[in-house]
Amino acid sequence: MLTLNCKREYLQSLTKDFPNDIIDSFGHTEDVLKDFGEEHYKLLAAISRQSDHLKILELGTSTGRSAIALTYGKRFGLDIELNTFDIVDLLFEQSRHWYEKYNVSCYLENLFDTDIREKRKSFILSHDIIFIDIDPHDGLLEYEMYIWLKNNDFKGILLLDDIHLNEGMREFWSKIDHDDKQDLTNVGHWSGTGLVTFHKNNKILLDTISV
Repeated sequence: MLTLNCKREYLQSLTKDFPNDIIDSFGHTEDVLKDFGEEHYKLLAAISRQSDHLKILELGTSTGRSAIALTYGKRFGLDIELNTFDIVDLLFEQSRHWYEKYNVSCYLENLFDTDIREKRKSFILSHDIIFIDIDPHDGLLEYEMYIWLKNNDFKGILLLDDIHLNEGMREFWSKIDHDDKQDLTNVGHWSGTGLVTFHKNNKILLDTISV
């Protein structure tokens, strides 16, 4: 089980050099330079530094910058396995270099397809953290995956981007059991960052009680 400290001061202590120490690894730097509450890259980097032997699944590779942040802990000797999935190849060249250097596994495969998901069931459920940031951000696929994980007794943590972006995402977020979710927007992404715990032994430390 996982314990994540999401208190701002602690997160800041883990990312005091991020992303300046790896700025060349990002194809476009404007977003990754932004602070907690503006963009989520610093939060992802801080999460990656809190546990050793961490297995992370990313759904929505896009340009690859989130995966770089999620494996930032590798630079500090932490053992992080990251598997990232998308249905189109949008990777920046800089991301490919990072993936090769830090053994990030990238797949073009749709895990939201019910048949593929069932075939990959054991693999999906074996991860400690699942991070979802996918188009079209309407909340439908996100909710479907949340229910599937819950029904299959997923014991890890689900991290979600854009939970306040639009009506569809807000409705999706409202459907999640209140006792299982934490709103991390104040230290995440301006459009909303949410965290869902699927097991009572997963602990999230916060500055204030979220709603």
